[in-house]
Amino acid sequence: QPAVRNFDKKSVRYERNESDRIIYNNDPRANYRKVTYNSNHYYIDNGYYYQYYNNRYRRISAPVGFFINVLPAGYTNLYIGGNQYYYYNGTYYNWNNNNYYVVQPPVGSIVYALPMDYEKVYINGERYYEYFGVLYQKIHFQGERAYQVVGYLN
Repeated sequence: QPAVRNFDKKSVRYERNESDRIIYNNDPRANYRKVTYNSNHYYIDNGYYYQYYNNRYRRISAPVGFFINVLPAGYTNLYIGGNQYYYYNGTYYNWNNNNYYVVQPPVGSIVYALPMDYEKVYINGERYYEYFGVLYQKIHFQGERAYQVVGYLN
């Protein structure tokens, strides 16, 4: 299992030269469920998290500590260091007190697909895949291409 690595965002070079991308949900059929957590309003649709911004729904990373009682359809089970996690499109959950709590993506976790809006980034000439500040590295695992969490952007 790799050691936690934190990277200064200033040392990152984005392949598309967009360090501050904003992703909006433009689907008029979206079925948002409004929730409040730590005095902030969030909107959840199909396992993705949004906040209302500039009259549109802007995708954000799920707030750590937030909990749900049912996982989104299509989630994956992961085991890291003997602990069970649940993964869905960039969000990691732990089961506790009859709920699924959003947790920081655990370093060492391996997934076979990244969320569709990840970014290719370069740090000191090495390529990573970034999704809301989480850095993945492409690896081969059990004969397949996979991505492993290796660190975070500060």
